[in-house]
Parts: sequence; C-alpha cells; structure tokens
Amino acid sequence: MKRFCLYSVLAIVILAAAVTGGWYWGIPDDYVSSRIEGLGHGQVGISVTDFEKTLFFGFRAGGVTLKQGGDEVFSVSEITGRIRPLELLRGRALMQMEGHAFGGTLAATVSVSPETQEAEARFSGMELASMDYLSARGFHGMGTVSGDFGYRNGRGELRVSIDNAKLKGIDAGDMFVPLKFFHTVRAAVELISPHEVVLRSVTLAGKGIYVRVKGTIKDRLADLEIEVMPETDFPEKSLLMLIERYKVSEGYYYIPVKRRI
Repeated sequence: MKRFCLYSVLAIVILAAAVTGGWYWGIPDDYVSSRIEGLGHGQVGISVTDFEKTLFFGFRAGGVTLKQGGDEVFSVSEITGRIRPLELLRGRALMQMEGHAFGGTLAATVSVSPETQEAEARFSGMELASMDYLSARGFHGMGTVSGDFGYRNGRGELRVSIDNAKLKGIDAGDMFVPLKFFHTVRAAVELISPHEVVLRSVTLAGKGIYVRVKGTIKDRLADLEIEVMPETDFPEKSLLMLIERYKVSEGYYYIPVKRRI
C-alpha cells in the first residue's frame, strides 16, 4: 500500500512537471502573444510587447495596448499573470493578470473559447490627465479614475467614477461645455460596437449643480438628453441665461442634443 501511494505521488509529480514543462518550453512566446493580438478585430487592434512565459503557467509582458483606428485608447504596462491549466481541458483558455495603467492599477480575467470571448476588469487610481485619448478629443482635466469593465463577444459594459475632479471642459469644435463646476463624475456606458455607444447614465455633481446625461452616440452622431438641475447656491447663475430657453421649471432644464461630434 505504501509503495502504491509512493508511485501515485511520483506519477502526479511527473505529470505536473511534464505539463508545466510543455507550457514553459513547448509553446513559443511569439505564439502566445500573437494569439492575444488576434483577439482584436475590425478597427480595434491589440499589440503586445516583451511577452515572456514563466514557470507554473505564469507570464509577464512589458505592455498591452488597445488601439482603435490607429489611435491608442488604453495601455497597460508591467503585466504579470497566470493561465489556469485545468480550463484548457475544458476547451477554453482562462488567464488572470494584473498591471499598471495611467498611474493606477488594473486587474483582469480573460476567457477565450471557440464560442465566446469574455473579459472582466477592475481598475483604480488612474490619473485622468494621463489619458491622451480623451484629451485629444477635447476632454481636459484632472481627477482619479476607477471602475470596472465587462466584455462578451463584441459587446461591453463600462462603469466609471471620477473623484476629486478638476475639469476644464469639453472642446468639440464649435461647442464648448464648461465642466469646472463639477468635482464628481459617474458613468454607466454600454459598448454596442466600435461605432455605437449607449450612455445609460452619466451624472456630474458639483457645488450647487447636478447634471444627468443619457442617450446614444452612433457613427459620431450624438442623440442625447441632458438634464441640468442648479440649486439656489449655484455660484455662476449668469451662465444659466445661456440655456434659459430650455428651462422647464425652477431648478430644472431639459436640453435635447442631436449633432455630430
């Protein structure tokens, strides 16, 4: 009996070593990184730099960058992670990873099978001022960004919070939206496709004012509803004269927006 237990333990150790060795020595680093880059499609591209496997189904990478139409949208650096080997027996690849992005941290789980592509991520402590993609589109300011993201087969959901915000505004060509009055932003956004975004709820809170936005942006055509709710202590009441024609009642303005952005 003791000999049987010894042989069983030895067999398990040998099998584990063989499987781990197959991951570490049997699969080229370039093959794994190319498979990750292959998750991009259409105008959405993914690039991986300095990918390297480590023992026990681990890996690290210098960075992973998400691009849309050639523009960098999101980048994660100093990545470490691990693949769950038992999931490979079920016909899917599942990996967990952590990294740094825009001065903050990100933790993500990615699952890929012949039928589905899924991802979940949580991020915190990111600096708004470091996000060049937003500033290039006229959104300027400072603040700490946190939230989570879920993705499944081409569609995603994003929830974002911006705290301690010092916003300058949105400069969209012939339209400028002043945001300096707001210190907190909350957003729930659904990504239908690379060309269509649904704003489920976007709220901006500041001293004496509250704004809520919802609607869709498709092919850069915005169809939005904006509700502005100033309080009696709002310090810049003269600005309300600019939206006087949208006044519904005391302390409530309703602004429909249909325009290309």
